[in-house]
Amino acid sequence: MGFLDKTDTFGHLGVKTSYHPWEVSLTRKLNFLSLVGVFNVIITLLLFLSIGIHDFVTECLITLCVGPMVVVLNIKRNYIWAAYLFYGIGISLFFLLTLKMGIDSYVILYYFPILVSLIQVFGRKETLKHLFIIAFLFFMSIVGIVIAYKNDFNSIQYTIDSLLKLKLVNILSAFFLTVVLICIITIENLKQETLIKNTLREKEILLAEVFHRVKNNMNIVTSLLNLKKFSTKSEEVKQALEECRERVFSMALVHQIIYSNKNITSLNFKEYIEKLVGESVNSIGGIEKADVEFDTESIELPLFYAIPCGLILNELITNSFKHAQIPGKKLRIEITFKNVNDNLLIRFSDNGPGFTSQTFQSDSLGLDLIKSLAEQIDAVYNIQSFAGCVFEMQFTNKKL
Repeated sequence: MGFLDKTDTFGHLGVKTSYHPWEVSLTRKLNFLSLVGVFNVIITLLLFLSIGIHDFVTECLITLCVGPMVVVLNIKRNYIWAAYLFYGIGISLFFLLTLKMGIDSYVILYYFPILVSLIQVFGRKETLKHLFIIAFLFFMSIVGIVIAYKNDFNSIQYTIDSLLKLKLVNILSAFFLTVVLICIITIENLKQETLIKNTLREKEILLAEVFHRVKNNMNIVTSLLNLKKFSTKSEEVKQALEECRERVFSMALVHQIIYSNKNITSLNFKEYIEKLVGESVNSIGGIEKADVEFDTESIELPLFYAIPCGLILNELITNSFKHAQIPGKKLRIEITFKNVNDNLLIRFSDNGPGFTSQTFQSDSLGLDLIKSLAEQIDAVYNIQSFAGCVFEMQFTNKKL
């Protein structure tokens, strides 16, 4: 356990409390990559010395002295500075070694693990510009090597036996470095994925709990309004309380469906319409007094649109029961919700007498609410009166 604790402490050096999960992972990657890089330089230097090659001691020692500064920069500054230092050291070291050893020594193979790690570490939109900058430096070092090779740059001359040993050391060392870097990056990516999943899961649970509590609180409000409605003798007060109860219920229903379906960003508005209308019809008039026909599509609607649209439908249904009832004639309501030319269409109609100027004035609160809610979602709407009320509203679902 002691070793694991030390390893974990090293991995979190430089990690700040304000970091996002991907920033924590990037910082840990740089720490581990710098450690592996230093270890690889030590092993490679020992192999060079073991085969009698002492031409690269200076470069390797400088790298060993500067390499740990990557971790220090992670602690004192941030991961961007540390990354530039790490890749600056790697590119400079392999550039100089390639010039001294020559291309035939295969030292250029070290560029492959460096490039792989660069893409994995900086392959995000937040760090994309740094990826391009370091990749440009990487490319320029390759160009420098090609130019030196074309101009017969005087690299160190080795015997055939020494050159074979150099090739073997460089191939093995580059292969080892590539494997280790890939393993480290893969492990860190898996940790990051797990961390992100856990974080999202926690937020989903918290949001679901919020929706659940909001729904319960709204249900309590509707119950209190019901109790107050039954305790008063004034028909006008009863009607006002019932209208308030229905408005609260239309909002509570959104939270109820979201909590039940475990989807905290949107809801199936077709399901919502059917439940809302069913509850409204039963509480206001009963199915024996009204027929409701649906022409709806299963479309996921974000909360930004769902709550205003639900309130609008509630107002229309309430208005129909208040003003569209014709003696001796059963009320018929038709509700349409579908996608039309990349816009969402909500159409509500009944077979009542239609709107009149007196109707508008008598229920100004409901109509003002409809207008306000339609403007809130940038909807285009109109109300017509052709042998009944016809309300149409179209809007673009920008949240899709």
